[in-house]
Amino acid sequence: MSHARPSVAIIGPGKVGRTLARALERAGYEVVALVGRMDDKSPVKRAGLVLVTVADDDVALVFSSLADEGVLRPEQVVFHFSGLVKSCVLEAPHLTPAGRAAVHPMMAFADVDRALEALPGITYGVEGDGRGIEEARRLVEDLGGKVVIVPAEAKAAYHLACVMASNGLVAMMDAAEEVGRSAGVQGEGLVSGLANLVLGTAGNVSRLGIRPAMTGPVVRGDSETVARHLEVLEKGSPGILEAYKLLLRRFVKMATESGRGDPDLYQPILDLIE
Repeated sequence: MSHARPSVAIIGPGKVGRTLARALERAGYEVVALVGRMDDKSPVKRAGLVLVTVADDDVALVFSSLADEGVLRPEQVVFHFSGLVKSCVLEAPHLTPAGRAAVHPMMAFADVDRALEALPGITYGVEGDGRGIEEARRLVEDLGGKVVIVPAEAKAAYHLACVMASNGLVAMMDAAEEVGRSAGVQGEGLVSGLANLVLGTAGNVSRLGIRPAMTGPVVRGDSETVARHLEVLEKGSPGILEAYKLLLRRFVKMATESGRGDPDLYQPILDLIE
């Protein structure tokens, strides 16, 4: 069912703000303002929906400043886009919005054009009051996304999960490249090859789920291969050894709990890392 789309003002012309401005205009929204710190903010008064797309540590201060400057109205709905900060910071002593929410896109915004292309279909972590969540659902639907509701008390854990899956992956890629380079693997194709492996695995996780997507020597109980991996790290990349052992323990736990093999199959692997 179609619905009336509010006019939108965006505070923060960074990658997230610029991506959302273009995406919302494509979805039929009128973006009346996309403003930064030094810009005229009077057009913000015209908006029915205000999006604060600034750094986590600046959300509360920016909202308070907007309220003090008189550019916000109590009839407006206000969102911020931090994965960590709660929506309750969108309140000032003399102004409470009609609705408020934290609407966190579960996607890395490294480049505006690529982010705009990837935006349809992503998931948004939403936390807020009743009106805020209702309006957030409509916005996300119009952008072609999906919503997962995050309790306010779970924001830090939710954000950590996102960081582990995104930034943690980058750290793992860096470690994988180090292992290859330290062993003498040369050529520009190493990183792109590793990236293709990641993309394939991510696709399997999306289609099948996390544990059904497991493959590799641990799942098969191939302790001889694991032993050779540990030798490689001990000789060439000792700083990565303990991290790899932690991953091995996690792999064994996942494989055992999902019934991929009997505990006896994985005991030789655990013996290697004790």
